[in-house]
Amino acid sequence: MIIPNFPSDLLEEHRRWHHANHVMDNDNPPIGWGDKFLSFHRQYIRKVLDWYRGQGLDMSLVAPWSEVPQGIRMSSCYDGNGEMRVRYQPQSFATSDDLGRFIEHIHACIHDAGSEVLGEPILRDLDIAPRSTYFYQIHGLIDNWYSNWQRSQGAGGLPGGLSPQPGFMPGMQGMGTMPGMPGMQGMGTMPGMPGMPGMPGMPGLSGFGGGVPGPGAPGPIPGLLSSVVPAGNVRKKASRRGSARKAGAGSARKAAAGSARKAAAGSARKAAAPAARKAAKALKTARAAKSRQV
Repeated sequence: MIIPNFPSDLLEEHRRWHHANHVMDNDNPPIGWGDKFLSFHRQYIRKVLDWYRGQGLDMSLVAPWSEVPQGIRMSSCYDGNGEMRVRYQPQSFATSDDLGRFIEHIHACIHDAGSEVLGEPILRDLDIAPRSTYFYQIHGLIDNWYSNWQRSQGAGGLPGGLSPQPGFMPGMQGMGTMPGMPGMQGMGTMPGMPGMPGMPGMPGLSGFGGGVPGPGAPGPIPGLLSSVVPAGNVRKKASRRGSARKAGAGSARKAAAGSARKAAAGSARKAAAPAARKAAKALKTARAAKSRQV
């Protein structure tokens, strides 16, 4: 939805920032870009929402998503495994710059795919995207991811004394307009990816913000923890684990069925033996009695 009477100075502020910090490769922004991206957009959305609230406009239209809409997730550019890492293993990013640089290819895809899925073409154009209410839902979600990372580093509250805006409270607790997202569970070792199927490689983006299309699926980014498996390897390993689970389950069922049949047959033979012996003895006794009578 287009925000009416959007201030030209706020629109120009966002345009200037992105022109000065333009990214040619969404999969590998330059060192230092990620931290600037997260901090700029945090203060920018709060500034805009202060104005928006003062206009008496509907705040629910700009409340952050707690989940990326399924239609966007189904797009070919979306990195679902990357989203799972950001949500459930924020501590795997050593710095906010690592986090912001990694998020960029997800952020770019949300804008690109969202322009079609949500029927909001201006999301694809960074010069005017802030005029859309969806812009604040997208960046509110990303800001909550940023807050989760800060908590994983032991940082309480927001930097610079910022106070959370309504709907932008830190914590993935189902805030916003989409179904609630589970809380952060497992800040230690990497939990199993919750049911994420192998996602397709990330194709070149379609000129988000006038940039050059990305070259392919995101690979490892310098500075990330060495213990983290790149998304492509995660998908391959997940596929192999899926095959192993299927093979293991089939073998287990066959083995269990065979053991059950053997056990049942043995039990039946043991149970039948005493009865057979008793019947034979009774028959022998009857025959002896008949012989005596004759």
